[in-house]
Amino acid sequence: MTLEYNKKMCNLSDAKYWSGLNDVEDSSISGHSSKNISVTENWFATSIATSYVKGNYRMITYADNLNASSKTLIQYNNVI
Repeated sequence: MTLEYNKKMCNLSDAKYWSGLNDVEDSSISGHSSKNISVTENWFATSIATSYVKGNYRMITYADNLNASSKTLIQYNNVI
């Protein structure tokens, strides 16, 4: 499977709808496995986004409200 992710933080609405992303990278990943990726800061952006395509659908996982001190964020999913 090919995982896509934006290698820079982005805006929440861009992450949710996989739109306006200018730094998308592809990475191959096997089923039921994990992969470390690196996402860098991007001015006032607060979200990170990953996705993959299955059939006619894009499965998006994105997170927002990164809290550096507690190392937490809020995760969401969307299908378009």
